[in-house]
Amino acid sequence: PPDIFEQFYANYRDDTKRTVDRFHGLIAKGDTNARAILAELSHHPLVMQTQHWLPWMDVLRNYNGFEEDYSMLPPSLIIHGRNDAIVPYRQSEYLHQHLPQNHHEDWRDCGHAPHLHDAVRLRERITQFVTHALSQ
Repeated sequence: PPDIFEQFYANYRDDTKRTVDRFHGLIAKGDTNARAILAELSHHPLVMQTQHWLPWMDVLRNYNGFEEDYSMLPPSLIIHGRNDAIVPYRQSEYLHQHLPQNHHEDWRDCGHAPHLHDAVRLRERITQFVTHALSQ
């Protein structure tokens, strides 16, 4: 919701370290690999450089994916961590209903970061999906 986004934006701008630490906690929340994910996230110092992220957040502030025309998009793979504490599961269901030629998976033991939860599994799923899409 816009009010939560604005609060996050202000917190990130004003107290970056504390906000990033809390956000990392949300990324790992509900994931069976939470400790490993938190350890991995601690190795990404770019997130502390607000000059890189605030301009993108300004763009996101005005973005509403529910108003997009998805009819012309290519085949899409949607992988959503069922325990995601950041992006509600209903958003991936919405995309599944509106994207043409999509495959939707939910990973029940995963939080917000499937790429950190199980990188091998994710690469395998992407490879399978792309191989299938290209064979059509």
